[in-house]
Amino acid sequence: KAQYGVISSTVARLTSKGEVNSSFLYYALDAKFEWIQGRRTGTGVPHVPKDLGRILSLTFPKNKTEQHRIAEILSTLDETIKQTEALIAKYQQLKVGLMHDLFTRGVTPDRRLRPTRALAPHLYKESPLGWIPKTWEVKQLAKFVKQDITYGIVQAGPHIENGIPYVRTGDMSGDRMVRDEMLCTSPLIAASYKRSEIKAGEIVCAIRATVGKVLPVPLELDGANLTQGTARISPNAQTDFAFLLWAMRCERTQRSISLSIKGTTFNEITLGDLRKLPIAAPTDTVEQQLIGSRLEQCASALEIETMQLAKFRMQKHGLMHDLLTGQVRVLVAEPVAA
Repeated sequence: KAQYGVISSTVARLTSKGEVNSSFLYYALDAKFEWIQGRRTGTGVPHVPKDLGRILSLTFPKNKTEQHRIAEILSTLDETIKQTEALIAKYQQLKVGLMHDLFTRGVTPDRRLRPTRALAPHLYKESPLGWIPKTWEVKQLAKFVKQDITYGIVQAGPHIENGIPYVRTGDMSGDRMVRDEMLCTSPLIAASYKRSEIKAGEIVCAIRATVGKVLPVPLELDGANLTQGTARISPNAQTDFAFLLWAMRCERTQRSISLSIKGTTFNEITLGDLRKLPIAAPTDTVEQQLIGSRLEQCASALEIETMQLAKFRMQKHGLMHDLLTGQVRVLVAEPVAA
């Protein structure tokens, strides 16, 4: 059954002629996206010239079967990208739900979640942070570390090639800290801030700008330093590193951090308030390890799929360039591999 509709004045309708496959035309235009964006004009409402179609030229194989095969290859990759995006969204939802359950119910020695408080109220007790398992305690963050929580270098000076890297809040914008993207200070300046030298297996917390963002210290940053906007958190022997990392990321702790934020020019949390941050944790280190391990596994699966998605997108970009410019030809007689 035919479908009808209307379009607004800000949208152009393109209809493929008989010599060009409509799906191929879609990908050919998609490949010209940056070219089209470069011809935008206007300040209030940016737009492209109405006669864009007259100056935009496309290259296409005359054989419509080849056009169809090219579109089929790119469409298959698009579907793979779509499925991977859906899987990432599923993992993200799973991680949020898992964090809520693990930090409100904890796990039993048989690695199962405790029954909810509604089903087993005798397993829970009230605390300053709400209901927690009876075998848990609420303590200040300072009680979970072996060294004083402190920030780093006040004046790092000019960048020193092959010097000592130091972590700024801007270096914590992603899911990990990358050594090659960091500025470096001189070994002399770094040596005067030995107290804030970070080690692999410790945690860095942003105390300015993105307040409360926490990231683990990777092996390649062992011996690096910090700035005034970041703080070092070194878990003690009674505290599992992964548990503390995720405990600081959980909704309950992030809410406490938000209530402690000060500042008008920029947001920040003082070291004193950070040290007093209440953390609910099992007294049993084994339970901490089980919680931390489960969340690390979920995060690892999410990271793998995210890397896979980036790989698929790069692959599509390369294929669009090769196939739509004719640098690589599709043999019409051969079946298309998924």
